[in-house]
Amino acid sequence: MIIKLKLLIPILRKKKRYLAFNVITKNNLKYITYAIENTDLDTTKYLIKNNIVPSVGHSNATLEEVMEHVKEGLKCTTHTFNAMTG
Repeated sequence: MIIKLKLLIPILRKKKRYLAFNVITKNNLKYITYAIENTDLDTTKYLIKNNIVPSVGHSNATLEEVMEHVKEGLKCTTHTFNAMTG
């Protein structure tokens, strides 16, 4: 199942809506690529806790922002350098 990330951004930003991931995908969401600078560490923690592989991508995050998420368990990237500057 492919879901456009821009449809999920409002969900990613609202901590109380984490459950919507599983509702929208009928518990089939297994991997998601997102720009981590548009979310918080709780998003990465939630995804890992619920066996959903988080992947940073389409991102303009700084190294420091990425490393914060790596410390929480982020291990994947998608479209590396796709939206990055510098």
